[in-house]
Amino acid sequence: GAYISEDAIHVTPENKSGTVIGRVTYIERLHLWDKSSRGLASFSTNFSFVKLSDPTNLVRQDDGFIFFLAQSSSMIHGATDPQLDTAADDSADQFVWVEFDPYCNTWDREAINVNSQSSIKQAEWFNDVSSERECQVWINYDSASRNLSVSFTSFRDNRVEVGGVAHTVDLRDELPELVVFGFSAATGEFSDKNTVKSWIFNSSDLQFDANKGLSPHKLRLVVGLVVGKSILVTLLVILAYVLWKKKKKKKNNARATCDFAEKEKLGEGSFGGVYKGFLKDLRTYVAVKRVSKTSQQGIKEYASEVRIISRLRHRNLVQLTGWCHEKGELLLVYEYMENGSLDSHLFKANSLLTWGTRYQIAIDFNAKLGDFGLAKFVDHEKGSQTTSFAGTLGYMAPECVTTGKTSKQSDVFSFGVVALEIVCGRKSINRKAQEKQIWLPGWVWELYGTHTLLEAVDPRLSLEFDEDEVKRLMIVGLWCVHPDSRLRPSMRQVIQVLNSKASLPILPSKMPVASYFTTQRPSLCDGSST
Repeated sequence: GAYISEDAIHVTPENKSGTVIGRVTYIERLHLWDKSSRGLASFSTNFSFVKLSDPTNLVRQDDGFIFFLAQSSSMIHGATDPQLDTAADDSADQFVWVEFDPYCNTWDREAINVNSQSSIKQAEWFNDVSSERECQVWINYDSASRNLSVSFTSFRDNRVEVGGVAHTVDLRDELPELVVFGFSAATGEFSDKNTVKSWIFNSSDLQFDANKGLSPHKLRLVVGLVVGKSILVTLLVILAYVLWKKKKKKKNNARATCDFAEKEKLGEGSFGGVYKGFLKDLRTYVAVKRVSKTSQQGIKEYASEVRIISRLRHRNLVQLTGWCHEKGELLLVYEYMENGSLDSHLFKANSLLTWGTRYQIAIDFNAKLGDFGLAKFVDHEKGSQTTSFAGTLGYMAPECVTTGKTSKQSDVFSFGVVALEIVCGRKSINRKAQEKQIWLPGWVWELYGTHTLLEAVDPRLSLEFDEDEVKRLMIVGLWCVHPDSRLRPSMRQVIQVLNSKASLPILPSKMPVASYFTTQRPSLCDGSST
């Protein structure tokens, strides 16, 4: 059966032949929804797991790994187990699971199953079960949209890929009010390793349907809301008129950038291409960002947001001076930064920043941030095979990806990634690099543990740098990307250390795995073996 070691949860035991089914559930049930009010909770979970199998065993079928929510853990018999069909026929048994099955027909798969062993949605999941690689999984359920989405990492040709699948389902129709949740796996006829390395689970308070359960004493409130809505519509009309006066027409922006000619293109970001333009009426150069996919939430919402953001003034923010929305295309007009972007100097062969300039950027942080506050307005193409994030995944703190919320600690994480890029002259994620060097923070932390940090320094610097400053910036960068957000420094501490006004932290020799559990431990449901 399942057991816990110091650094992992072992869903199935190792080196044990015969069919073995293991289950791990959290000690408390999740209050998913309420029958009287019809309130429904949202939840999100992030976990990493390792599935290690005998590469010569290619005939097994009952060897999947699943995350599940169910009425009872006793009816979860392990993924792709024939016994499950019998359980599913009983209406008293209700479950939803996400399955990772490396032996499904001719390709690995990730799937969503609801009250049946037959998958509702599937996506390819590439994983070499003969190598001990950790797969990251993010599962989110939004009670408002009833959307259940799954994102996951996989490995193909020594490259890390991110895939995903989504399904719309009202869990009130599929699950009881209180559910157990956890993991289950089956080993089949041969030994199989199913290990959870980290796990975080968050759930919201119950969200109630606005049109159900209204009592008579709330009618006054409803009338007030109707009147308030009418006033709001009037205000929005006035707001739209004010904004219309400030909008830059698309044809003017196109003319300013020579109809978005390739020669005027400054670069390409996660939001779209950026073009250099010249506004004749203002006699000034601008940078025009062309975002083709805009939010389905509509023009009013981001019009208000853009208006607010355009009023912000900060020395580290690129000034947003105007915008235009026509024919489903959003154009953002920014002040023109003559020196270009930091990444163009760090990652392109025809440009080189000296070490003195790099360290000054880190200490003074005299760079500017673009696209501030606008990430949520990018509506990435929704597909069953891949999942995109607003912004760049390599700079996002793990808790930010999981919860969708940012904080001071997640900003510190992003700064840490940039600090490491400044020293190393390479991107945070390089899929063409050797396997251990794909993720920059992980590789640098490994070098820190072996006291060989200087191996990661940008070779283009040709040893022309201050060794003490290099190590100081790299260690501070690692401190900032600590997996546990509570152990990251404040920016005040960062500046003090970089200015040698505080001592360097002593970090673990290996990058820690954050513990997301409370003091309560998961309960272990021992599986049966034959």
